[in-house]
Amino acid sequence: MADFRNLSIPDRLELIEAIWQSIAEDADSFVLTHEQEQRLEEQLDAFYVNPEPGQPVSETLETLRDPKKKEPQPEVVNPQRSPG
Repeated sequence: MADFRNLSIPDRLELIEAIWQSIAEDADSFVLTHEQEQRLEEQLDAFYVNPEPGQPVSETLETLRDPKKKEPQPEVVNPQRSPG
């Protein structure tokens, strides 16, 4: 396999796109193992129990595009120890 790190970032992105396209074209021939199917079922069940544990895709993409827009982290408060 050629060293992809020698490619420019635009060329690497193009390579990724080509790989994903080839996967999509061959998706019908892909078969999940029993363990993979079971894990997907567990994740789907967990989603049905709590369908809103994450954030909208639009917010995730915005954060990825501009890391400065990350949600503020909660302030950590150090509790004061009482004397004694």
